[in-house]
Amino acid sequence: MLSSIAGRLYWVGRNLERAENTARLINVFSDLLLDLPKDAPVSWHNLIRISGSQTGFSQQRQTPLATAAPRYLAASADNGNSILSTIRIARENMRTLRDVVPRESFESVNDLFLYANKKLGGASLRRVTYPVLTEIIRHCQQIGGLFSGTMSRGPEYEFLLLGRHLERADMTTRILDVAGELLDQGDETVNDYDTILWVSVLQSASAYQMYRRSVRSRVTPVRVVHFLLSDPDFPRSVRHCLAQLQYSSRRLPRFPAPVDAVRRLLGRMDAMTLRKLVRSELHAALDDFQREFIGIHQAIENTWFEPYDVKVNPALDQS
Repeated sequence: MLSSIAGRLYWVGRNLERAENTARLINVFSDLLLDLPKDAPVSWHNLIRISGSQTGFSQQRQTPLATAAPRYLAASADNGNSILSTIRIARENMRTLRDVVPRESFESVNDLFLYANKKLGGASLRRVTYPVLTEIIRHCQQIGGLFSGTMSRGPEYEFLLLGRHLERADMTTRILDVAGELLDQGDETVNDYDTILWVSVLQSASAYQMYRRSVRSRVTPVRVVHFLLSDPDFPRSVRHCLAQLQYSSRRLPRFPAPVDAVRRLLGRMDAMTLRKLVRSELHAALDDFQREFIGIHQAIENTWFEPYDVKVNPALDQS
């Protein structure tokens, strides 16, 4: 397989997953702002920082923050991580992959782009609404199911999975960082609404019901962090995503460097004390995780994509 084809497949997986999870974050953060009292130290600036978009956002013309921030994250052409930008890049990559992926998958990604462009595109957009983001999430999940149900389990599929699971692991840590950043501030108002905060974190990862079935106990910070970081069976947990990265890497040639990078991160996870992490180090630890994911990405890129010089999505460097 050409490295350019492999790279485009990988970025299709990453960009579709990024679009879905950014939509999840905006929806749940909107609900969280409504649930917490007005004097809580929570604003859209928290989500801008968590998404790695603070530099670009600070250069934008400032309108009311509650309007500008979700619009920047969802629709800005100047933001390479925005939902509309990532869907546009996925569509352009899919257009060049029509001999590799099922025809229906390209049509589905094209339909997703047309929908997102209609609802989010254009300077006249005033509000990013919950139903639009929910529909985008549904579209992304359908495309993932289409890939799963119609693609042969060859190298093409494994590169899609590499992108999907690395991006999913990264976005799960960013979802947890919504709580991590607020806990770092040590504000008593946030502590008073502890359960609301952690339920919102679970909901943003579509993890609330599975948490209840698995943990069978009330929602607590330590249990939520353990579930989203370390549960081996929940498909959006970091550990599960890393295990899938190892599996997909081993099915490809020249896999030792990516597998070793994943193994090192799993070793760090095994050495963590979750209770201590939640009490004082969560935000810093999640930042470290995100740097480790960049290292894993670089190992994947150097192993399989090095001859391909064109950056399909330079937005990773902003994360």
